[in-house]
Order: sequence, then C-alpha cells, then structure tokens
Amino acid sequence: MNTLLFIITANGGFYYDLFYLLAFLVGYILLIWIGVKQQYNLAVWLLVLAATRLLFILGTKLFSFSGQEWQVLLNQHYLPPATGKTLLGGLLLVSVGYFGIKKLLRLKTETLDAFALVIPLSITLQRPGCFLAGCCYGNVTTVPWGVQYLPGTLPHYHQFQAGLIQAPELYSLPVHPTQLYEALNGLLVVGILLLVRRYVKAPGNYLTLSFILYCFFRFFSEFMRSPLAHANGGTMVGGLIKIQWCLLAAILGLSVLFIFREKYTKPTSATNQPPAMAVMLMLLAGLVGITWGLRNWLTFIELLAINMALVPAVVFVSIYFFRHIFLPPFRWLALGILVLPLLLMSQTLPPAPEGAQPDKNKISSFSSFKVGFATGKYQNDHSVILSRGTDPNSSCDDQSITKYYQQKYTLQGAGYAYTKKREDTEVTYGLNAFAGKHQETEVPDNITFKQPVKTTLFGVNPYISYNAKWVGLGGGLVVGNLLISRENQDKEGTKPPTSANIKTPIYPQASIRVGPIRYFFMDYQLAQQFPSALPGLRHQLGVGSGFGLRNGSFLRGGITGMDDKFVSGQIILQNRIVLEPLYLWGTSHTPYERSQRQFSLGLHYRFNYQGGK
Repeated sequence: MNTLLFIITANGGFYYDLFYLLAFLVGYILLIWIGVKQQYNLAVWLLVLAATRLLFILGTKLFSFSGQEWQVLLNQHYLPPATGKTLLGGLLLVSVGYFGIKKLLRLKTETLDAFALVIPLSITLQRPGCFLAGCCYGNVTTVPWGVQYLPGTLPHYHQFQAGLIQAPELYSLPVHPTQLYEALNGLLVVGILLLVRRYVKAPGNYLTLSFILYCFFRFFSEFMRSPLAHANGGTMVGGLIKIQWCLLAAILGLSVLFIFREKYTKPTSATNQPPAMAVMLMLLAGLVGITWGLRNWLTFIELLAINMALVPAVVFVSIYFFRHIFLPPFRWLALGILVLPLLLMSQTLPPAPEGAQPDKNKISSFSSFKVGFATGKYQNDHSVILSRGTDPNSSCDDQSITKYYQQKYTLQGAGYAYTKKREDTEVTYGLNAFAGKHQETEVPDNITFKQPVKTTLFGVNPYISYNAKWVGLGGGLVVGNLLISRENQDKEGTKPPTSANIKTPIYPQASIRVGPIRYFFMDYQLAQQFPSALPGLRHQLGVGSGFGLRNGSFLRGGITGMDDKFVSGQIILQNRIVLEPLYLWGTSHTPYERSQRQFSLGLHYRFNYQGGK
C-alpha cells in the first residue's frame, strides 16, 4: 500500500513537548498584545492569564480520569497519576472558572472575546506535536496521505493488541492524520471568525461563536479518529462515541446562548473597576500554592507551561502592589524585597525529572530563545543656544530656548542566542529583534500637551559577549529605525528645538563588568537591555551580587544617564528558564518634576544542551 507520510522515529515525546510549549508561548504573547491594545490593567490581565493557564492544564488532566480514578480521588482524596489529556476538559474547566475570576477581578464581559482567536490558533500550533508523537491518531485508512508509525507508538501498540498487525512488522497500518485535520479545523475557525467579526454584537459572543465552530468541526473529524485514541469518551453509544454526543450538546447549548445574547443583550458603558489589591494577592497566592502543592503530580513540561504565565504575573502584581502601597522613596527597597525571594527560590524549586535538568558542570554549549516586553514614560528637554554672551566664562547672558517633551513607548521583542562554555568562561553569540511604538509630546506648561509625534520603532541587534569569573565584555550593533532620547543636553544652533530625540539607523552596543557575579560586581552598559535599550535605557551604571548562588542568578541596581535609579536582575530557574526584569524610576529634571517610569521583562528558555568531553 503506497502511503505518502511516514513517522520515522518512535521518540515522539520531544516533539509533543516542543509544540505544547510553542502553542502556550504564542498564545500568551498574543493575549498580552491584545491586553495592551485594549488598555487592560496589565497586572490584572497577567493574573487572569496565569489563572486560566493553570485551570486549562488541570482540566486536560482531571477530565481524562476514568470513573474508577474519580472514585479514588473522591473517596480516598488522592490524585491518581494522569497519563492522558483531553483538550475539551481543559476548555470546560477554563470556561467555568473564568466566571469566578471575572467576578473576583471585576472584569468586563468583553475580556472573554480576547480568547476567541487565540484558542483555535493555539490548537493549530499544538496538534503537529500530537501528530509527531502518535497520540490522537485516526482510524485505519487507504487514503494516499495515510500515516504509518513505528513500534513504541500508540497506533502500533493498539493495532498489535487488536491483532491487526504482527509483532515483527516495522510499521503500523496507515491511519488518518486526524491531528492535522484538527489543526486545519483551527485555521478554519480563525478564518470564519475574522470574516464575521463585525456582525457579532454581544460582548462575549465572539468567544461563544469560536467554541461553536470548533465543536462543529471537531464533531465531524471524530468520525475519522480512532476510539482508542481518546483518553476518555471513546465508547460507542447509539452510533456515536460519547465525545460526539457531548459536542452535539455543546453546539446546541452554546447556539441557544449565542442567539439569546445577540437578541437581548444591550450595550453598556460601564468601565472596568480595579479589583481590590487584597483579592489580587489572595488569588496570586492561591495560584502559587496550587502549583506548588501539585508539583509532583504535574509533569515537568506542564510546570514549565504554568510558570511561563505565573512568574510574569508574580512580578507585575508585585510591582503593582508596591507602587500603590509603598512610599516612593522606599520603592526600590520594596522591589528588592520582592525580587530577592524569587532569586533565592531558584535554588529550592522541586527537581526536574531525570535527564530534564542539565548538569551545569558538564555543559559545553546551549541555545536560548527569548521573548520580551518593555514600556516607559518619562520627560526630557532640549536646549538650543542661539547666541553666546560677551563673557565666555559665563552662560548667564547666553540667548537660548528650551523645550520640554514627554516620551512614551512600548516595545516587544524576540531573540536567539548560542552560548559556548569552557571551564570558567562563556562566549555568547546572539541576535535580537524588536518592534514597537513611540510618541513624543511637547509640554509647553504643566497642563497643556501638544499633538504627539508618533514613530514606529523596529530594529535588529547582533551581539557577542565574553564572560569570565572576574571580567566580562560585550559588544554589538543596533540597526533599524531607532530613536535616542537626549539626556537634557544643550546644543548650539540657529533654530528652536523640535524634538528631544535623535533619529539614527545604527547605534553601538557595549558592556564591561569587573568582579565575580556570584559575590559582587560593578558594570557599565551602553544600549544593552532586552528587548531594547533604546530609546530611554541607553546608559546604565550598576553594582550587583549573586548572593553566593552558583547558577548565575543576581540582583543589580544603579543609575542611568538621566540620573534615574533602576533595579534589575537575572533569575535562573532549573538552568532552563531565565527571568530578566528591570524597573526604573525617578523624577524628571524639567520644571514640572513628573515621575519617570520604565519597565522591561525578558523571558528566556535554554535548550539544546551539549555536554563537555
């Protein structure tokens, strides 16, 4: 039988984990982008994303339990090991749990629609992992695109158990690639939603329609999926499997809800009310507690996916908390207190499964993928000296004009790096890319703002760094459509200033460190901050310490070229995840003394470890 597709390896677990994390990462970035675009409170929104992520992963596992496993859970209060997952269970638990989260955090119904496109797109990204791993496979088929699997995969094992193949046979019988069918279903849902978006009026109905369409396409793809490929719900009842009956019930119920809400829901002008900080902290503590309590039941990849959303939520909620509680002079101390426990926790997290956590003493090289976000709002000025006075030693009788500007920007970025280690030295080659928006507004007085000048920023940043125990050096270039904020500089000229920024297509990057990171070091950085140090983080002079930790984590603080203060760090978890936060604060040197705020957060994932000889 001639088939076109073959799976040539039985080690599909790696591919499943890779696409599992990719789907969560892309979905998370998109949801953050939607939240920023819709001007949601970022701390609250990240808390929502962390809560829904945890609920989804728990739902995929809990609803895969058999009746006997549920009895063990309810009667003996013991969580049996969950070997399967069900996507519909995750969606069900998120749908139910979101209404409680919505009530606690005082969210508007419209926030539901943020998930409408992201959910089917994430399914599309994840299903190739199932395809390569061999789970969620289809019935035996004679179509030319049927897929055969090697021994050690579920299709081969189940066909052998059913007597369809003999043990020596190298490949399973061809089966429908239902995983790819479902990936296509996700794309169809996204396409239809984009076409009908303008016609959906009721808040929350965009997500309802997304669920209806997904259930509709999933119902038909189930005819080609093997009943044995289901963790639960694959039993035949009345000509259909249980999952199909559930899908029909969901389509009917959601359709009635959709029509009713489209007909009777009236638009409201209510605004989001910020939730009580005590509620936010209690919810955050609950998420951390549940994750910690279930750390031995969840897999390493599941914990990684949860912490991908939970760690940024901890950082942003903590910053939101200390900004509203602590007095401004002591905020730097508060942030240090909040970051330091994360730093120290990196040494006490539960160990990863054997083979998942690399031995840092045997690593010769590894790769890193990273994503990041940065935002800032600050003021600076630009003075132009039109003519000099008669006294060259005094500027009192100079004729000059000064204008004051407010700067505001948002950036997103991604990057890849390759690090090679040799004894106590590291050499890293990397490439970052970023894009975002910037606006500059002239401030004639403390109240009036003129029309802002908006600029789209983008750039790439190739770099190299060398780090030994006592010294570190780095260099690179930033190339693109760049802006550099002047540090309140004077300049001779014949025309009044029109901007406090400089446009340039290229800018150098450099860094130097003296002292061991593990104990105490001093450093200077020029245009070095992920995702980008431009426009407002050009100069950083800092001191830091790793507090004796051996994994490379550290906490650092210092001043910038505008005399603002900052605190930053590098927090390494299980030698895989790297969190890179920075918070800058200060008061502008303009007559209006407005607060300066800049923040960035980078999330790195290390992989492809190679051991030394």
